[in-house]
Amino acid sequence: LRNRAMISIMLGGGLRCEEVVSLTIGDLDWMVGKLHIKNGKGAKDRVLWLNEKTLDDLRAWRESRAKVVGSDGPKEILFSTLKGKKVHPSYLRQMIPRMAKRAGIEKRVYPHLLRHTFATWLYKQDRNLRLTQTALGHSSIQTTEIYTHLVNNELEDALRNYQIGGGGKG
Repeated sequence: LRNRAMISIMLGGGLRCEEVVSLTIGDLDWMVGKLHIKNGKGAKDRVLWLNEKTLDDLRAWRESRAKVVGSDGPKEILFSTLKGKKVHPSYLRQMIPRMAKRAGIEKRVYPHLLRHTFATWLYKQDRNLRLTQTALGHSSIQTTEIYTHLVNNELEDALRNYQIGGGGKG
């Protein structure tokens, strides 16, 4: 459940490895899904809202964690070991490729790819570069623009293959 919840929050919120392993139970408003990321890259804080699927995964992990670790206070590390200690970011770098392989994914999967996937999906849905920049915690809009290039490449492919009238013989 813990691994699933960590992957879910990376895909559902675009978090970096260090941000994931540093989360405390109190960083999330469990009722509304408002997540406070403290001391992200560049020592910046930001706020995100998580979708219901991600929240469900996190709630399931929290319930399981409370039974095993025995404590559930707001200052407790959310993604702890069974002894309540902080998981090291290198664990994510090893676990994510292993889980992807187990799921039958042949493409190279690594933690930052989940962040890229989140950013691309978010930009595709809203086409708002500033919103995507804020969600990712980027200081510069140029850093975020990489995701527009990915989407524009898809648009180019679609338009180059577009057939008036649906592609039937005319």
